Amino acid sequence: MLRKIALLLFLLCMSAFCFGTAEAANEPTYMLTIPADLAVNNEGWNELGSISVTSSSAAFSATNLVITVKSSNDFALVNTADNESIDYTYTTAENGTKTTEFTFAANDINSETGAAQTVGVTVGDFSSKPAGYYEDAITYVVEAVTETIVDLSTLTGDYEAQKGNILTGTLGDAGYKITIAAGATITLSSVDITSIPNESKYNWAGITCLGDATIILSGDNKVKGGYENYPGIQPGNTGTTLTIKGDGSLTASSNKWGAGIGGGLRIACGNIHIQGGTIKATTLYGAGIGSGSQSSCGNITISGGTIEAASSYSAAGIGGGNGWASCGNITITTGVTRVTATAGGGEWSTSSHSIGAGDNGSCGTVTIGGTVYSNGITTSPYTYTPES
Repeated sequence: MLRKIALLLFLLCMSAFCFGTAEAANEPTYMLTIPADLAVNNEGWNELGSISVTSSSAAFSATNLVITVKSSNDFALVNTADNESIDYTYTTAENGTKTTEFTFAANDINSETGAAQTVGVTVGDFSSKPAGYYEDAITYVVEAVTETIVDLSTLTGDYEAQKGNILTGTLGDAGYKITIAAGATITLSSVDITSIPNESKYNWAGITCLGDATIILSGDNKVKGGYENYPGIQPGNTGTTLTIKGDGSLTASSNKWGAGIGGGLRIACGNIHIQGGTIKATTLYGAGIGSGSQSSCGNITISGGTIEAASSYSAAGIGGGNGWASCGNITITTGVTRVTATAGGGEWSTSSHSIGAGDNGSCGTVTIGGTVYSNGITTSPYTYTPES
């Protein structure tokens, strides 16, 4: 039974700088490399290669390149002859969550080595599919995005951050709602959002994602939710993904029921993917990273950075909040520097995991550095480093 499976890869340029060309002779050029065609030989992880960008000059210091991945068949390999399909996930690592947008910062592109990101696909089980030729076409859309610096201390009302925004400064106690537009990649550069009053009229997170979002960390950042039901940073709704990366730091917290990073009290959220940074996420009754109290979140993937996540009462450090909360699969890869998770205790706590489910809750499979823990990690705290 022969099943020929292939991805056809194309590039669509939305910038004057693709393929090393430029509109004016005195402008620098960008060289973008994308993976070639791939024959998928097995279910599970198939590495495509890497997307890489280099520049001939550092002249465009305020211009990033954003690569968006699109699929002709909604990320499924299709056999049109038999009307059969095989779902796959475009991602950056084995067991990774869906990742279809990549931002290459100007400073990285203009460095001596440029910037690169490993990519691949995780393909579903196709053993029961009929023989035939299955394919999909992937298009890479390239945009040049000029950065805009937004000083939070100068805001006079709520603000929706757009692609390319760099947020900086202190929000203060006016309590404005900060959101991230769906699909946007923004940078937090030494922001302080910790003074939103803990009052019911401020019923929002410190930062709320309106859909898929990527946050790049630069400098030292602090984000805290407003009213106690809400998290420090709230990913988009179920099915979306919040990606956090960069070389800066982030301290994220909730006043009570929300997660440090994740959902709120009876407020579900999507997937969370942490690729880098030094991150500390704390709360009382939600998970440090994951679902808030009595709510759910999607998959949690940590593939880079130094992470510390803790709850105080009846919830997981990473995973589910208290009160019959739930979360999806939890994956910690060998790419991390260190992950420390502490479960919440308290007089009512009987079964909270450091990584996994909170009291009376549930979660999917927990995979740590290639080792699978079906019932979570019961030690509190739990520390994982790849070297150990």
